[in-house]
Parts: sequence; C-alpha cells; structure tokens
Amino acid sequence: MSLHGRRVLYVESYTSSPNTIVEPSSDSIGYGITASRAIRDKLQAMGHDIIRSSAYMPRRKARSGALARSEWILLTYSAVLNCLSTNTPDLVFCFHAFQAFPAEIRRTLLDLNLRIPLIGYTHGTHWDLTDLFRHDRYPGLEFADLGNLYAMDRILVTSQYMRQTLHDNIGALNADLATLISSKVRVVGLPIDIETIEQYRTERRFPRVSIIYNHAPISAKDPMLFLDAITEVLRTHDVDILFTRKLPSHGPLRSRALTLNSRYPGRLHFGEDLPISDYYRWLWMADIQVSTALHESLGISTLEAMYTYTCCLLPRVGSYPELCDGDEQILYSRSADELIERLRYLIDNEKTRAELGERLRRLAFRFAPDPVARSIDAVIREVLGVPRPGQL
Repeated sequence: MSLHGRRVLYVESYTSSPNTIVEPSSDSIGYGITASRAIRDKLQAMGHDIIRSSAYMPRRKARSGALARSEWILLTYSAVLNCLSTNTPDLVFCFHAFQAFPAEIRRTLLDLNLRIPLIGYTHGTHWDLTDLFRHDRYPGLEFADLGNLYAMDRILVTSQYMRQTLHDNIGALNADLATLISSKVRVVGLPIDIETIEQYRTERRFPRVSIIYNHAPISAKDPMLFLDAITEVLRTHDVDILFTRKLPSHGPLRSRALTLNSRYPGRLHFGEDLPISDYYRWLWMADIQVSTALHESLGISTLEAMYTYTCCLLPRVGSYPELCDGDEQILYSRSADELIERLRYLIDNEKTRAELGERLRRLAFRFAPDPVARSIDAVIREVLGVPRPGQL
C-alpha cells in the first residue's frame, strides 16, 4: 500500500426515485445521494482510490418499494464479496451501517482471512430513544444495531449529540461496552453537496413570504405541530407554505393539510418528494425553514436550508443547538404557542430574517465537503497507520 494508493471499497447506500409507491426514506432520495457523492468525490480528489460497491452489482431490475431496498442489500453483500475476492482494497467504508450490515461484512472478511479495517457511518440508532423511525420501522433490532457498531474499527457519527447519546444509552446496558464503543467513535459531520446546491441557485421567489417544511412527515419529525402552528399563522398572515415531502396517502395529517389548502387556495404548495433539482430551487426561494422534530441526529435538510440563506426555526432538541451554536434567536422549545409567535415575528421582520439567514449560512460552511472529507481522511489514516500530511 503506497501513501497515495489507498484503495477504499465504498459500500454505498440504497437510493431510489421519489416516484415510488412506498414512501421513500430521506436517505434514499436525499443525503444518500448528495452527501454520499460529495464524500466520494472529495476522498477521490485527496488521493484515495474509491471502489464503489455498485461497480460489482448487476443492473437493477425495475422493482419498487421495500422489495427494491431488500434486493439492493442482498446484491450489495454479493458485490462486497466479489470485490474482496478479486480486487482486495485497503479499507472498507460503509456509508450507512444499517443497510448492508458491517457485522456481515466483517464475517465475510474473516471467512476470506482478510485483516482489512472496516469503518462506517451510523445515521441514527436504536440506542437513541428519540429515534422513533428506527424503533417503529425495525423493532427488536437493537442488538443487531449494537453488533454493527461493535464490528467496525471506527464508527463515524455526524454530531457530538450522537456520540454522547450512544455512550449514555449503551452505558445504561453495560458501562464497559459503552467505553469500548466510544473509543471507536469519531465525530466527522456529514457534508452538504454545495456544488449541486449552487447548480440550482435561483433568484426567483414565491409570491409571498414563504415557510418551508422539508422533513419527512413521520412521527419523529412531528409534522402535526407544524400544522398546528401554520393553521394559526395563516389566520393572520398572507404567506406561502411549502411541503417538500409527500404527505401520507390518508390519515389526519393529510386531511388537515388538504382542509387548509381548501381554506387558503394557492397558499399551500405540495412538492410530493421533489427531485433534488427542484428541491434545491425551493430552498433558494424560501424565506423561513421550520423544524418540529422530536429527534435529530444532525439535520442535513436544515443545513441545506442554512446554506441557502434561509432563516431557520429549530427546536431545542438533538443536534440542533450544535448546528446553530446555541443561538436563542433560532431555537425554540417545541411549543405551538412559541412557534406561532416566532413565525409571526419573522414574517413581519424582513431585516431580522436576513441577518439570521446570513449568520446561519456562515455556520453551514462547517459542513462543506472539504472539512468533512478531511475528518474522514484523518480516520482512514488512523486505522491504516498512515501519517497525516506534515508528520512524514
């Protein structure tokens, strides 16, 4: 292995078209495409030879929904085996540790008698009790999740919040195990895809002050709180409301949103899982971004909004205080009354919106591809025993 010849098997995550029957996950139509691409491109530019797992996979069949994801995962295991047995890399990097399981990849490495470092991201975890999506979608897999963490040589997380959450909750099970897991954790962040965001920059605006909700409409994001707030805001202010993600096909959330749409025609805009190009254009056009999340391990959609000068209102939960440096003009307590009051103030005060948007954009640059890739490169060098530049 030469200093400039680090061969990295990059185990990609599942991606899908927004136009799918089954509700797509945020990673499959969002950061699994954008952030993953930014990481690959920057690591390649830094001298790493990136071998994509998809290069060893057959052309995907026209599947839909859960079947497509499950088939992708099975094919990924075959792709990893093919690469390891024919084109042995220096390191295996998993972008998403809860898709193709690192524990299974570790077993494959052991069967092949390969002592290759294995690192990867955990995006959310069963060991975060607020991660309702993980618990609802994959109940009973807490120890599979833990096994994946244990199997990796280094665990990449997106925030200090994730590091501390893993330590505290695993520690409640076993203090020694928590200490071991924590010794493997490295906080590296997750990049926003600045190049693509800039590609779709626009000076167009919505007809009125616009409030964008760019989260998945799932329980962990508490979209009903957003609906509670905008119901009251629309009574007093002429604003545009933007939903980037497709609402459920039935149920109270959709019913309430459609009722509001009938009451205020032309004011609610439904993106229906916007393609990335249109999604980024909407962010450039929006004035205010709102999160009502109960859980947030990073907040990539908020970082994207921050980069486009959008003024954000964020609940004081999870990693959000990290993203905005604890700015009390940005954070709120997740009460509908406070959210309504803060929204009305920002709608009425363009100068404040602009000042906060400028401030947040500067903070978003901490998650540009370059600094995140340098952090990941440092982890790769650490596990491979390669000196950092300047240490030769």
